Amino acid sequence: VVAVSTNNDLYVMDVPEGEPRPITSGNRSNDNNPRYSPDGRYIAYRAQLRPGFEADRYRLMLYDRKSEKSINLTEDFDYSIGNFDWGPDSDLIYFNTDRHGRICLGKVSTKGGDAELFIKEGFNTNLRVTSNGKHIVFSRQDASHPTELYRAKSDGRAITRLTGINDEL
Repeated sequence: VVAVSTNNDLYVMDVPEGEPRPITSGNRSNDNNPRYSPDGRYIAYRAQLRPGFEADRYRLMLYDRKSEKSINLTEDFDYSIGNFDWGPDSDLIYFNTDRHGRICLGKVSTKGGDAELFIKEGFNTNLRVTSNGKHIVFSRQDASHPTELYRAKSDGRAITRLTGINDEL
């Protein structure tokens, strides 16, 4: 069967005996990649907002489990959100995004509207924040270098290569 829509919704439920409750049923487009904040208060997820437009950019959304409402953290941000990871204090979310042929790294607060890129060079993916929030670890590659692991301070300074798997080659 051919899909007629990518209207995917997210649900929460109490375990072991709860019933699924939708948290994104008001959006008739694609909602995906839910991640609980470290403190458990929020669920961050990616959402497209134009029904039927499968190439819509992904926004980073934040569902507040107390108020049971979602806010759009990146509506005024021009780029589509890719992979993302929570900072340990549940106040920042780090993400990657395509920009001018690169995959850059950025961050946004749980207040939203303040998304910014802090690593703009390279092809950076698989972003993870360290448990103390002082560093990020990510993979990087380019046309003349295969994928290696890198670390940077959480503001993007002091980028250091961690692996050299193909140095001999």
